[in-house]
Amino acid sequence: MDWPAFTLLVLISGAILLVPGGVLGYAVGLRGALVLLCSAPLTIGLVSAVAVGLSYLPEAWTPLNFALGAATVISVLFLGWWLRRIGSAHTPDLRLANFNPIAALIGTVAMAGIVIATLVARFGSAEYFVQSEANAFHLNAIRNSLDAGQSAIFSIAQINAGSAPFLYPAAWEDYVTLVVATARLVSPSVSIPAATNAAMIAVLILGWGLACQAIAQVVGGRSILQGVLAAVLATSFLLFGWLPITGADYSSLLAYSILASALVVLLLLTRLHSDNPPLRALGRFSREARQRRLTARGAPLRVQPAEDPETLHLYGAHPRTILTVAGLFYLAGAAAAHPSAALALGGIVLIACWGVFFHRLFQPANWVLVLVRVLAALLLIAASAGFGYGWLLLAPAKPSQAPQLTGVVTELLNLAMGTPAGVTGTTVTTVMLVVGVAGAVWLRRFTALALWLAATALYVLSVGGPDPVLASVLGYGFGYDPARLAAFWMVATMPLLLAGTGGLVKALALLTGNLDDLGRGTVTACVGAAIAAAIAVPQQLFSVQPQLQTFAADQVIPSATTRLSPEELALLKQAGGIITGGDRLIGDPGNGSSFAYALTGVPVVYSGLNFTESSAATQLRNSLFDPTQLSATCAAVRQLRAYYYADFGASADPGRYPGLAEPDPAMLELVAQQGQAAIYRITACPQ
Repeated sequence: MDWPAFTLLVLISGAILLVPGGVLGYAVGLRGALVLLCSAPLTIGLVSAVAVGLSYLPEAWTPLNFALGAATVISVLFLGWWLRRIGSAHTPDLRLANFNPIAALIGTVAMAGIVIATLVARFGSAEYFVQSEANAFHLNAIRNSLDAGQSAIFSIAQINAGSAPFLYPAAWEDYVTLVVATARLVSPSVSIPAATNAAMIAVLILGWGLACQAIAQVVGGRSILQGVLAAVLATSFLLFGWLPITGADYSSLLAYSILASALVVLLLLTRLHSDNPPLRALGRFSREARQRRLTARGAPLRVQPAEDPETLHLYGAHPRTILTVAGLFYLAGAAAAHPSAALALGGIVLIACWGVFFHRLFQPANWVLVLVRVLAALLLIAASAGFGYGWLLLAPAKPSQAPQLTGVVTELLNLAMGTPAGVTGTTVTTVMLVVGVAGAVWLRRFTALALWLAATALYVLSVGGPDPVLASVLGYGFGYDPARLAAFWMVATMPLLLAGTGGLVKALALLTGNLDDLGRGTVTACVGAAIAAAIAVPQQLFSVQPQLQTFAADQVIPSATTRLSPEELALLKQAGGIITGGDRLIGDPGNGSSFAYALTGVPVVYSGLNFTESSAATQLRNSLFDPTQLSATCAAVRQLRAYYYADFGASADPGRYPGLAEPDPAMLELVAQQGQAAIYRITACPQ
């Protein structure tokens, strides 16, 4: 696929990510900039809801059926909004006052340029893909969803031969399946790897990037310079969103982008609660609400925009209903993308609710408010208990034991230098953290400061210790994965960093206040460019680009050092003409042979990450070429219809598939070869 065609594919991916959620947001009651800012998370929540609904109907998972299902959900929500409007003196809506769309547009375009230029330079081709077992699993799951016509949430077990059914948080696979199927209506030759790359770019820009632009304006100001600095910060740290790409952890990329968008609303609510009295209208028993009900017979208080044009805040009627419905779709999308993000989102919301509760606890109250507070306390206690249970129940897959603790001081230093989870950082991280703390204190962005402190404590206590039991409990929801914990830390730290750039922009405005418009604009542009360069140049030259270059050479571009050489990749693309009739290919995922299904549709026995495995697959894994086990092996071969074997050389994970490591030529017949790569028919077990 050439780059112009790939650009069209990126646009299709972006449209699928924004349009359904935008329509849903409008039906719920979001208006203005909030529709755009919330559209990507709402789309993923809608995809998950429709996927679950279609699983109970004899309908395939296709773009048309998704559109029909989405239209049904949106119609119901719009009907509810319309009925609420009839019974209210005010139109139910929620808006974001004083948002600067020009700054957000310029910042998003700048980020798009950085992301696309980086990935084009590193990948080299729109068809290349990350050659890891995790990505083999993702790509094969997408292919299976296309072939089976089912959501990957319910059908993903089918990619592992003979596996028992299980549920999997597959919002990423379902989203990319829609991208592939839609793009193939325009061009039937669109490949799954190309669509995955396009979807990855769309999520980076329209999910993570838009969320950073919104956070930047909420905590740091509405200037164009702040938008540009937000784009620079969002692309200058490996921890997110480059780190999930290097591990093919697309589920975390999608889930934490949803989490970042949720932080926008949380920051607006908590900041306004402390700084702006009109937010008290969110409370049914506030003085303003009671006075309005006395004169308007139950009409809700409509919060009007603040006079300060630099202050972003929410305003509208029936905000609780709108936020509740939208929040449910956020939570559904995060849970279906990756449980750790849903757990993190639930924890953040729960902490915020407890904060609001204690903030109101010591205010004067009559007996009605006392009763309400008692009920609220009981509900929060129940919600906290449910969250703790969900933390243990819904946590992602974990290793057999927690990782070795590295020490609190060591991990604090790693975070301060930007080097957690083994990444390479620079002193820019340290400087920006200091600037961020100063900016947050100066601008009174204490929620951003609290998020950073909480995420830092979570990472340090989970990875560094000192208590193994506490580390196990805290790290449980993230599967004890330092990379996933580091990505969450980066997402939660971004508001602090953007508060720091907001402080720099405000200081610059104060220093240039006595200049005329031309002088002020010139100085702002020059100093802003210097700040952006001071952040981006060291980070890109010494952290981001070197590691992305190493990653591309080791895991993306076909070569003798990656899992797939050019000859092996060419042979895989020929497999569809060699293996037919539903027969399966046996290959070690550690040498890349498991990509055969995603690339050509040839079923494989081992698709990558095997969460469940049949006894027949286990027999082949351990004893395929063991002559003493020939009878049991042939029974497994026939049961799985696995009559072909791929010999792609040494595995990147030796010892995991011992029965495939030393093929016996007496049991095989060569059917195709490219260089050293070969595909054999297993003649010892005739059909």
